[in-house]
Amino acid sequence: MPNLGAPEVVLLLLLALLLFGSEEMIRFARRLGHLARMLRTLWLQSVAQMDDLVREVIADEAAPADAAPADHHEENQEQGPWLIAS
Repeated sequence: MPNLGAPEVVLLLLLALLLFGSEEMIRFARRLGHLARMLRTLWLQSVAQMDDLVREVIADEAAPADAAPADHHEENQEQGPWLIAS
């Protein structure tokens, strides 16, 4: 795939302007901006959720040993040998 430099991008934008007209290009730019904002919002939300999950796991690992959950070895045996935790 060839690299696109500034002259190529300008040429493509001029070609798109000639093909679609200024009104359609303005609508396209607005839709593209809206899409970029939505993607950024989704990205930030997913990063925040992952951060919360990591903090929760770290807090669970830092819990005292006497508060550790009981061993459920027999329950895992009933569900299948691949679910047995070591």
